[in-house]
Amino acid sequence: MEGLLEFLAIVTVLMGAFLWLPPYLRHKALVSDGELATGEITRLDSGRIIYVYYEFETPFGQRVKKMSTTFRIDLAPGMKTPVFYNRENPKKAIALCTAFFDVVLPLKDNLDPHNS
Repeated sequence: MEGLLEFLAIVTVLMGAFLWLPPYLRHKALVSDGELATGEITRLDSGRIIYVYYEFETPFGQRVKKMSTTFRIDLAPGMKTPVFYNRENPKKAIALCTAFFDVVLPLKDNLDPHNS
């Protein structure tokens, strides 16, 4: 019985690693090295998993629509959200509200050099 419990624990850890590690690494790369755009949540589908549909536009005018999952319950259609994306392939993107990471964005007033 003890061997079976150890086997199940190992299988659970491996499954968790295979399911969570790839998106974690993908999100980390986008959040740390990706371009930033302002996106808008267009739709939410709630259930056991919340699906967030959002879209954003690149500086070159390309409109990108994406969907991702989240555990947040404070989102609504029409809300603005920061989106991190790959400049070469904007389809590789993640909205901050669905990322594995939190980012503290600077306030607009803090970016103004004349506001010191």
